[in-house]
Amino acid sequence: MATNNLYRHFDETGQLLYVGVSIGAVSRLEQHHLTAHWSSQIRKVTIEPCAGRADALQKEGMAIITENPLYNKNRTGLPKCKKSNYQLFLEKSAAFRAEVKHMYADGMKQTDIAKKLRVSRARINQILRAAKARDSIAPLPAAPPPRRIEQSSDILAEAAKQKSVPRYPPDAPDA
Repeated sequence: MATNNLYRHFDETGQLLYVGVSIGAVSRLEQHHLTAHWSSQIRKVTIEPCAGRADALQKEGMAIITENPLYNKNRTGLPKCKKSNYQLFLEKSAAFRAEVKHMYADGMKQTDIAKKLRVSRARINQILRAAKARDSIAPLPAAPPPRRIEQSSDILAEAAKQKSVPRYPPDAPDA
């Protein structure tokens, strides 16, 4: 059975040139060499196997949006047909929600996340509110204030009287 692959082409400096999906990534590379004006710049190719076509397309869309390849014609990360349906699919995906949460946890503002991922700020806010409701990105609870022990010797003596602290040596008489 053929597997769908996500492939990335890089130049000599590590700049991402192109992201694509193909069942035969090696034969697709040969096609790029024949047709793409930028193929002479390719110095490194990575191939990532995916669970299926939908998974590969989802990963491709996220890669185009977040990694900003130089030569992808479709720079939005959306397929050329039915953009709104694909955008909805992408926004509902776990990978998209995880990316939003990751960016927010790194201190990025909601408006900046929305611009980078090309969605509305309201959608980002909705994703983050749902995540907070599930406690997946809830802030850490505040640490309790430190206990102040002003007279530690008096506290230890009181605990010893209540026999909650063992005496050393064990055969020492009660005070």
